[in-house]
Amino acid sequence: MSTPELDHDDAPATARPRHGLAIASVSVSAVAMVLTVATWVAWLVIRAQMQAVPPYSWISQVFVLVLGALWFAMIPAGVLSTVFGYFAGARLQNGSNAARLGLYLGLLTVAIALAGAAVFTLTPSAWTGPDALLPAGTYDSYFHR
Repeated sequence: MSTPELDHDDAPATARPRHGLAIASVSVSAVAMVLTVATWVAWLVIRAQMQAVPPYSWISQVFVLVLGALWFAMIPAGVLSTVFGYFAGARLQNGSNAARLGLYLGLLTVAIALAGAAVFTLTPSAWTGPDALLPAGTYDSYFHR
């Protein structure tokens, strides 16, 4: 009795690259990377303007909070694209280049988003508190008339 040879379609599911996951990995990581880099650019622009004008408006503070939230939201998106790329077969010898691209772009996105989240978390004292809304010495006179 002879054993039939395994065809490519009969290979175990873990040994075959998954092209749908590779495409999902690349698309999620590309969008997350664009949002992460755009958040960095917006952060650098708004922070420079906020430091130049001492009485910060509540609108600029809300804008900074939204930017910080975007960094924290891009971390799971980068992790998700990394997981998709890994399970798409990025580590296999016959894995697709799209899976590898999604995996590495997802890891880069996570690194950039973590750096942004760390900057956002470590510098809140520069834009929070009652003195951030009003110039120094005007807090008491503003609320106690």
